[in-house]
Amino acid sequence: QGVEAPEISLPSSPYLLTVGLNLGRKNIEIVLNALMMMAKSGKDIPQLVLAGAHRKRLKRYVDRSDLQPIRDRIVFVNNPNQTDLVRLYENALALIIPSRIEGWGLPAGEALWCGTPALCSTAPVFYEVCGELGLYFDPDDPETLAGQISRLNEDAAYREELRRRIAE
Repeated sequence: QGVEAPEISLPSSPYLLTVGLNLGRKNIEIVLNALMMMAKSGKDIPQLVLAGAHRKRLKRYVDRSDLQPIRDRIVFVNNPNQTDLVRLYENALALIIPSRIEGWGLPAGEALWCGTPALCSTAPVFYEVCGELGLYFDPDDPETLAGQISRLNEDAAYREELRRRIAE
């Protein structure tokens, strides 16, 4: 837990969390593609919180016209303090970490530490960090990710079971 006072309001509706993502290697594109697939199929879309350093390139990417159907579901939280970051982790449906390659995968471990499911790409490091507690998807398969997001968003019993397993 951080010692700073909270500085942000948490989203009022269910949300997914990403931490420190940008375009390319970190692969935020697959998350946006999965949410677009959900929108096109009429699924309820949770908010997507993009937490971390301000990235002008990412903001321009999100502002593209083809992402208009989901743009109102995307929230940027620039450089949250430690207290707010913990609150974001604890209250998220899940952390999504879609990196193609990763050195350590610290956000996945932080999410589990906070009791939050971690949706991770199949980059090898995430199996080391999350083991059987992680939910995995191919970083080039937005359809599988969309299915995992939908299940987390729609199935309260499933979410509770995941959180129970993480707590144990």
